[in-house]
Amino acid sequence: MPLKAELYDSFARLMYSIAMADGVIDKEEKTVLKRAIGEHPLKVSVDKYFQAENTEVYSLVETYKELIEICKENGPDPEYKFLVGVLEDLAEASQEDDEDSLISSFLTNLNDRLLN
Repeated sequence: MPLKAELYDSFARLMYSIAMADGVIDKEEKTVLKRAIGEHPLKVSVDKYFQAENTEVYSLVETYKELIEICKENGPDPEYKFLVGVLEDLAEASQEDDEDSLISSFLTNLNDRLLN
């Protein structure tokens, strides 16, 4: 898999893991993701994880660690700003304090690592 595809897949898996942290993906979360992503290439990976039949449970910690490793391998990339923005949109759509807290923690860390 090309590195950019791995990056998108890893971000999509993190988004899915965060959205599933409370055990259910809210309609608002799906709507916000659809609007934020549009026809961006990330859409393919997001659709894969957020499909109705997907019942996979991914470790948030492991998913995040994998994402950071892929970002390190990928190096600086203007895409990070867009991808972090989608996570911010997901945080705003979150109905659960636990999810919002997780996203805020990841965003702070991602901003420090990728955008500064």
